[in-house]
Formats: sequence, structure tokens, C-alpha cells
Amino acid sequence: MIKLRTMAAAFLMNDGEFLLMKRSAGRVLSPGLWAGVGGHFEPAELNHPQAACLREVLEETGISEKDISDLGLKYITLRRKADEIRVQYIFFGDSSVRDVIQTDEGELRWISESDLLNRELSFATRSFLEHYLEVGRKIDTIMVGTIDAVDGSPVIHWDPLRDWE
Repeated sequence: MIKLRTMAAAFLMNDGEFLLMKRSAGRVLSPGLWAGVGGHFEPAELNHPQAACLREVLEETGISEKDISDLGLKYITLRRKADEIRVQYIFFGDSSVRDVIQTDEGELRWISESDLLNRELSFATRSFLEHYLEVGRKIDTIMVGTIDAVDGSPVIHWDPLRDWE
């Protein structure tokens, strides 16, 4: 039986820096790697990815919705892992505050754009950050990425999400 794992994450920006979390070594997904702030949907959030994202940001950083502007869904990634389909909604936005709380989820740090891709990132995180820095921030289109393997190496196939009518 195939299960569904639905997650939301945010990359908040302030003064040219991105808020990232180095995930604790004991985490199930991406332990020890740098990632956006986020986590799994609660049942009441299944039709509201932005609500899940805002809840996770508040829980993991202490930054509330009133301190965030221009939060927009930029990427949706799909990956099959054994008997699980992983769906991740990725948001980007601006934070008017830099102070964050301490969390056992991992270490929070503001990272300069020039140092962003020098961090140890998962393949998926690196892929959508590269895409965002190259073209994603310049377009209003939500991009959908399906994660696959070509010759044994992971790849993401990006397509714009459009209404076919």
C-alpha cells in the first residue's frame, strides 16, 4: 500500500540573507543537512499548504505570520520513495524580524546568498534553491518538480503548473 507524506517548508529572507536550519542529527528526514524551515501537515491543513507552512515557521522559529510578507508558493516537488509518495510545498517570503527561538529541531542561522549553495544540502533542496536563484525569483509561476533518477543519479524535471483550460 502506498502512503502519502505531505510537507511544507519556507525560505525566509531578510536583508539579503536566507533563514536555514541545520537539521538535528536525530531527524528522520535530512539529518545533519541544511534545509528550509518546515515539516509535516496536520490533518486539518491538508487543503491549506500555506497554513501548514506558517504553523511550522512559528513553531520552529518564533516568527509569526504578521512578521512575514510576500510569502508565496514557488515549488511543489514529488518523489516516490519505496511505498511512499512525498509531496513538498516550498514557499519563499520576507521576514521583517531576524530574532529566532532555540529549537531541538536543529540550528537556525541567517545565511548570505553567496554562501547558500556552499552548505550541505539535500539534492532536492539544492535543486530548488539553484532554480530559485537562477530564474524562480523572477517569475510568478509555481514550478512542479518530479524527482527521478537518470543513469543512477537524481534529477528533477521542472515544469510550470498551469491551468490547461
